[in-house]
Amino acid sequence: MQINDLTSQLSQMSNRNEFVEFLDNNISDIETAFYKSDYDTINKAKFTLEDLVYDLESKTLIVQDEVESSIRAFIIILADFYDRFSLYGAIDTIFQFTPECSVKKRLTASKRFLGYRDLDLNPFNNDFDYILQLLEDAFIDNDLGYRAKITLMNYFLRAKDMLHDNYQDELSHLAQLFNTKKENYRILNDIAIQKLVNTGVLEGKEILKDKRDKLHKEEVDSSLSLKFPKLYRKEKVINKEVSDYASAYEQSVHKNLKTIQYLAKQFGVRNDNNYHRLERGTAIIDDESLLYQYVFSYGEMHKQKLIDSIGMIPWSELEGKTFDCIDWGCGLGFGTVALHDYFLQNDSNIHIDNLLLIEPSIMALKRAVLHTDTLKYIKNVVKPVNKDLESLIHEDLLFGTSENRLQIFSNILDVPQFDIKTLARKIEKTQKGNNYFICISPSIDDLRNQRIESFYKYFSENHSTTLYADRHGNIKHWTRFEKVFLAVID
Repeated sequence: MQINDLTSQLSQMSNRNEFVEFLDNNISDIETAFYKSDYDTINKAKFTLEDLVYDLESKTLIVQDEVESSIRAFIIILADFYDRFSLYGAIDTIFQFTPECSVKKRLTASKRFLGYRDLDLNPFNNDFDYILQLLEDAFIDNDLGYRAKITLMNYFLRAKDMLHDNYQDELSHLAQLFNTKKENYRILNDIAIQKLVNTGVLEGKEILKDKRDKLHKEEVDSSLSLKFPKLYRKEKVINKEVSDYASAYEQSVHKNLKTIQYLAKQFGVRNDNNYHRLERGTAIIDDESLLYQYVFSYGEMHKQKLIDSIGMIPWSELEGKTFDCIDWGCGLGFGTVALHDYFLQNDSNIHIDNLLLIEPSIMALKRAVLHTDTLKYIKNVVKPVNKDLESLIHEDLLFGTSENRLQIFSNILDVPQFDIKTLARKIEKTQKGNNYFICISPSIDDLRNQRIESFYKYFSENHSTTLYADRHGNIKHWTRFEKVFLAVID
C-alpha cells in the first residue's frame, strides 16, 4: 500500500464501522507504508497527511479514549509522523486522541516548545530539563530511538528560529546545555545532534534547516534495513562459540537457563552503558560484554515469560511426538533452552528432531549454538542462519521432515523492522504441517501489539487455527502481549 493510496481511501470514508474494518484488515500494510518508505516519499506526502487528522476528527472517525486497538495503532503512526515533521496544528489536534506511549511523550515536548511565544521568559533554557526528560524517556522506551532524536533536533531548530536574531546569548546558553548535560541524558550523546548544535549557533537558519532535513533523511533511509557488523558479513560456516565461557558451559552438569545466568555472573560485569547499548534488546550484538549484559538485563524476563507461555500448549495430548523447531531472532537461544527446561521439569516424552536458529548477530548466534547443540531433547541437527528476518529466503527455512513444528517468537514480532505479512507468507510457503506458535513480547504500545495481532490474524484467516493463550497484562513486573496458537498449514 502506498501512502497516497491510503489517504485517498480514507478521505472517502465517513462511516466509523467501515473505518474500523479497513484498519483491522490493513494496519500491517499501513505500518509498512509509513516505516518502509524512504524519506523523499514520506516528505512529499506530509501536507496531505497533515490534513488527514482534521478530516478524521470532523467525521468522528477518531474519538478520545479510543477502544479499537487498530485505530489506536493508526493514531500512534500519525502522531509519530506529525511530530517528526513539526506539524504543530496536527500535533495539537491528534494529541487528545493519542494513547499513553513514547510517542505521546514526544508530542508533549513538541507542543511545549512549538508553542513558545514570550521569549522574555527564557522558555528554551528554563524548560530544558522538562523537554529533555520527556525525550530521554521516549528514546529509551522506543527501540526506534532515531525518532526522539529528530524531535530533539526540531527543538534546537525552533530555538534557532526564535532566538537567532535578538537573543543570541540565550541561544549560546542553550547550546552549552546540550554539552554540559550529556551525563544526565543519554540522547545528548548522539554525534549527529552534537554536531548540529555546535555548528548551528553561528550558521544561518536555512543552512541549519537543511542540515536537520538531511539528518532526518539519513536516519529514515538507514533504518529501512538492519546493518550487520562488517567484521562478520563474510562468515559462511557458523560453528559454536569457542571460549573460556564455552568450556565452562560444556563442563556444566546442567545445560539450562539457570546455568547460563550463573555463568554470566562469573564471566561478565553489569554495566549501565552496556545496558543502553542493547537498545532495549534490539541491537545487533558485536561485543562479548553485551552477551553477558543481555543475560543480566533480559534473562530472567525471558525465562519467566517463556516457561509460562510454553506451558499453554496442550503437551499432554502430544506425548510421544517429535517436532522440528525454529527459534526466530533467537539471540542467545533462550527460547530453545526454555523449551528444553520445560520438557525436563515435566519429564516429557517429546523430542526436537531438528532446530533452526535465526539471528543477525554472529556472536549471539554462535553462543546460541553452544547453548543448544548438546541438549538432551534435541536429537539431530542444529542449523544456524545468520540473517535478519527480512533477508531470509525460501531455502533458509527448508529443514527437517517432521509434520509438527514449534515456532518460537520471543521479543521479536513486535519489533517494527520487518513486514509482518511478508514473514507470515514465508512461513506459509515453507512450514507445512502442524505449527505451534509461541509469540510473546513486551506490551509497549498499541502499534507494537497490533503487529502480533496481525500475525495471528493472517493465519486464523487463511488456515485452521486453535488459540491456546491470548494474554495482555503483566507477568510479575514485566509487561506481556502474547498469542499461543496452532495453525495447520496444508
